[in-house]
Amino acid sequence: MLFALIGGVWADDGAAGAAEEALKQMYATNMRIDPGSPPVVSIGLMDGQGRVDISATAALVVTVYNDGETRMTSVKDSQWRVQLEVGKPAKVRHSPVLEDISITERSVIEGQREYWTSRGFRVRESILGMIFGISGRVMDNRRVLLLADSEDGSKESAQVLADDLFRRFAKRAAIHEELERLPGAAMRVSRLDGSLEERGRHLVSFRAGPGAAITVKEVEYGRGYKWHSRQTRRFHGEIVVVVDPDGTLAVVNRAPLEQVLYGLVPSEIQSSAHPGALKAQAVTARGEVLAKIGNRHLAHPWHLCSEQHCQVYSGAGHEHPRTNAAVDATRGEVMFRDNRVADAFYSSTCGGHTEHNDIVWAQQPDGATRGKPDLVADGSRFDIVHDGNVRAFIEEAPQSWCSVSSLAPKGRFRWSVSFPAADVNAMVQAVYPEAGSVNDIQILGRGVSGRVTGVRLTGEHKTVDVQYELPVRRLFNNLNSGLFVVDIVRDANGKPVRFDFRGAGWGHGVGMCQMGAVGRAERGQDYKTILQHYYSGVQVLKIY
Repeated sequence: MLFALIGGVWADDGAAGAAEEALKQMYATNMRIDPGSPPVVSIGLMDGQGRVDISATAALVVTVYNDGETRMTSVKDSQWRVQLEVGKPAKVRHSPVLEDISITERSVIEGQREYWTSRGFRVRESILGMIFGISGRVMDNRRVLLLADSEDGSKESAQVLADDLFRRFAKRAAIHEELERLPGAAMRVSRLDGSLEERGRHLVSFRAGPGAAITVKEVEYGRGYKWHSRQTRRFHGEIVVVVDPDGTLAVVNRAPLEQVLYGLVPSEIQSSAHPGALKAQAVTARGEVLAKIGNRHLAHPWHLCSEQHCQVYSGAGHEHPRTNAAVDATRGEVMFRDNRVADAFYSSTCGGHTEHNDIVWAQQPDGATRGKPDLVADGSRFDIVHDGNVRAFIEEAPQSWCSVSSLAPKGRFRWSVSFPAADVNAMVQAVYPEAGSVNDIQILGRGVSGRVTGVRLTGEHKTVDVQYELPVRRLFNNLNSGLFVVDIVRDANGKPVRFDFRGAGWGHGVGMCQMGAVGRAERGQDYKTILQHYYSGVQVLKIY
């Protein structure tokens, strides 16, 4: 018997009709896992929309919610529009994370609670994750977050607390979101030929028959990246248009996990890769979905998003027979370590050395994702990449598994980019207007791979510290990775003229190096061997 309990469900304190009940289910963080079939997961495709257009060549069952339900079966080749009429935002509480601890370490939890309370913080707990049974064993992924409570729970007050934590205790604290009150919306649902129109509340569902796909027009993707755009995409399963926390419209795809993987795996790795690498990718993708459910997007109406933040997912139109075969060959297989689902992070190209998870994100150190050299030959000189050897590591570019891959793209293993001082000033002032013109960039620290833990910007008016690898990369026009050195070219008066970045790798570098997996598979390593290199101490087990 396999069972799962994940997180909790926010409960309204008033009477709820069909629309409210359906909305609660969309915002719930629970999931059921049965031994005979994959769980149904919900993937957020986009949010912040005022209008959504949907079509299908097959007949659709359209469910509009009010105090009851209105179901409309459409004809083939129908086109639909969901239009927001009025929306009410959710109430979300924001809190800095003081500690992130396994629920099994009760003494550590109590000790840390006492530590932070004695330093003047109001501390409370939030439990994330899941517990489930498999093959007679109980797997417990639950974690306890110790949160610092602010006066009003706003994002602004939480950030003030987080800044104070760093200033006083050198504590880098992520901001945790909790839903306190559901949003609401009134929407109009209509067929574009004018034959049908209904008004509903909060959400509307579109279902196609088995094997049929639903088309969502102009899906927004890549927010915050150079490739931000829109694209019409197709999806299996159910499409739900639902009110998001801001009171606008979100689009969510609900489908069985294995079917989601058909659209996810080819979005994350080339379908032409060696079958061993494709199988490794399928197992990591499946595990990362399960590890993140109940741990991310707790204030959103989906389990995971379709972007790099969770995993890139493009739907049915991007499926490929070779990646489908890898998903089928590893059906239900997930990595475990110490009775916990391994959070199977991965990135494109590690550059020759992977990184600790807690260096890149505000997390507890995870024994499965410890950074290590990924060199083809003995890499003792670069077992740890630090300020003293990072420049040599980048310039010498020792042969690594990701550099020998036949699919390794140019400009990812090693890269360089230069910005005129005026561009750097514009980038920084867009985020930190108080800083003024940038005179210097200092690295605050590096992980075992040489990736930066933060930078200090010495500005004309103020010095600013930027914490964590991703905010640093985004600040400088989305650098390929945080494994870089920066040189400043100055004029005769010492004023910066140009900032030169030279670096290694593409992505955060935690967990599996995808190009490294390809290189290893091409030289004869099977997918379990590949996984056990990149994730220390894991077992691959079949859970359904």
